[in-house]
Amino acid sequence: MSDAFLSSAILVLALAMFVSDRIRPDAVALIVLLLAWITGLVSLEDALAGFGNPAVVIVAAVLVVGRAVEYTGAAQAMTGLFVPKVPFASVRIGGVLLMGALLSAFMNNIAALAITMPIALNVAREHKLPNGAVLMPLAFATILGGMTTLIGTPANLIISSVREDRVGSPFGMFDMTPVGGALAVAGVLYLMIVGWRLAPR
Repeated sequence: MSDAFLSSAILVLALAMFVSDRIRPDAVALIVLLLAWITGLVSLEDALAGFGNPAVVIVAAVLVVGRAVEYTGAAQAMTGLFVPKVPFASVRIGGVLLMGALLSAFMNNIAALAITMPIALNVAREHKLPNGAVLMPLAFATILGGMTTLIGTPANLIISSVREDRVGSPFGMFDMTPVGGALAVAGVLYLMIVGWRLAPR
C-alpha cells in the first residue's frame, strides 16, 4: 500500500474515533501515533520527537498551573471580584466571561473553562437560564482569552517556535496582546450583550 493511502486511512480512522466520542482525545492521538509508526509512515525517532518540543513542555506546565489555581481556591476568590451580586443577568454573565478570558490568557483554555464552569452554572441557575446560555459563550470567551498571550493557546507556542527556527528569535509573552486583546475585548462584549441571548434553549 502507498504512503498516501495509509495516511488517509489513519486520518479517517482518527476522525471516526473523535466523532464517536467513545475514546478520549488524548488516547486517540496516541493510537494514531502508534499506527503511523507500525505502518512505517514515520520512524520511532520522528514519532517521539514531538515530546521533546519546548511547546509541549510549556503546555504541560500550564496545565499544572491551571490545576494549582483550581485546588488552591484562587478562582473562587476571584468570583466576588468579577461576578457581583446584581439583578442583571448580562452583567453577571459578562463577569464570568471576563474571568474565563483572563484565566485562559495564562493557562490552558480547557483548564480555565473547567475552573469557571461551576460559577457559570450557578449564574444560570440563579437567573433561571438554560445552562447553554452561559456555557456556550464561556467556551468562546476562553478561546478568545487564549489568543492574547504566548502561553494562552498551543497554537501561539507552535508559531513562536517556528519563528525562532526561521528568524532566530521567538515571540515575546505579550507580543500577541495588542491584536489578540482587542479581538478578545470585542468578542467578550458581544457575547455579554448579544451572544448569550442567541445560545440554543
